[in-house]
Amino acid sequence: MDTILDTRAELFRELVYILDDENMMKMVIKEIEEIRAQKAKAEEEPDITKEHLG
Repeated sequence: MDTILDTRAELFRELVYILDDENMMKMVIKEIEEIRAQKAKAEEEPDITKEHLG
């Protein structure tokens, strides 16, 4: 089972492949912003569980 540290390391390993591509980095940032917005909405609405974020 992955730990939070394993997951973080995997995220950074994957980011290394696109660090030289500005457009790809912008796409990643946009996706992260959308995920953060989903998380914030889920925290505001108690009937939405983490399963809905996937």
